[in-house]
Amino acid sequence: MFTWRDSVQRRLPGYRERIVHIGLAPEAGGLHLAMKPETIEMLAHLGIDAAHKLRDDFSKPHITGEANAWERHRWTRARTTLSALRAYLATFVDRLAAGEPDYTRLLRIAAPLHYPFQDDKARQQALDLVKGTRALMDTIESTVPVDALDQNTPQPLPKLHMSPPW
Repeated sequence: MFTWRDSVQRRLPGYRERIVHIGLAPEAGGLHLAMKPETIEMLAHLGIDAAHKLRDDFSKPHITGEANAWERHRWTRARTTLSALRAYLATFVDRLAAGEPDYTRLLRIAAPLHYPFQDDKARQQALDLVKGTRALMDTIESTVPVDALDQNTPQPLPKLHMSPPW
């Protein structure tokens, strides 16, 4: 209930490398409000051991010709994020022209009742962002194959999507 996002993300590359699995008996962990003090102390020690393992893994020095755990983790995050970002931006650009008026025209002419731009500079920034995103996707899609960035990416590939902050 409280860790649903963690539970979903723990399978993703770039997240799973930062997790230490700790096996617990059914009466330990979770939402047990009446845990015995010795069980709480045991859990605290297991957490400290897990933190030390992560610290030790991620603080090993770089050896020439080999990536350390931190560099491997950062590489994995970069690979998955860039591939997911390419897919997200491609969908965004495809939807720019959908509907009437299209986003560019809407941003130029609309005087919305809700969430107006602060000023013309903000409106221009939005228009520049749309134009720049289109240009970026044109450049990316000129690469052959179009999905070259997606080849040999860590799996499962995450999806970027709009989400509330909680």
